[in-house]
Amino acid sequence: MGIDSNRIHLPDLQFVQFCEERFGLNRGIYNTIDSWFFHKGIIDIVNRRKTIVHFLENIAQPTQNGKLKFGHGGLSSYLSAYWDALPNNQKNEKIENEKNENEENERLNFRIAVNGRPKRVYTTTSTV
Repeated sequence: MGIDSNRIHLPDLQFVQFCEERFGLNRGIYNTIDSWFFHKGIIDIVNRRKTIVHFLENIAQPTQNGKLKFGHGGLSSYLSAYWDALPNNQKNEKIENEKNENEENERLNFRIAVNGRPKRVYTTTSTV
């Protein structure tokens, strides 16, 4: 099913509320999932949110009242099972995209102070 690009870019509180409404997920569980994927190497918030939604759509089983129940230690088991089920190339692609984006940002985006105001300076690197 996925998520539309407007929702993926919501401010944090609204995105968490969206997850609560759609998946019955409370903020504490959301924060745990978010942190888990961050520590797995998915640094970019947009990629991480897409991964969180994909995880919730594919692994989570809501109860009759629409809330998610993972049980004691269950969330870690679900996260590990989800991560282990991803093909290595997909995991590496998620992490490699992060590295490429970060390197590109470091190369192109420098902020310097000019008369007390930040100014963006773009540089290019040439390959000889």
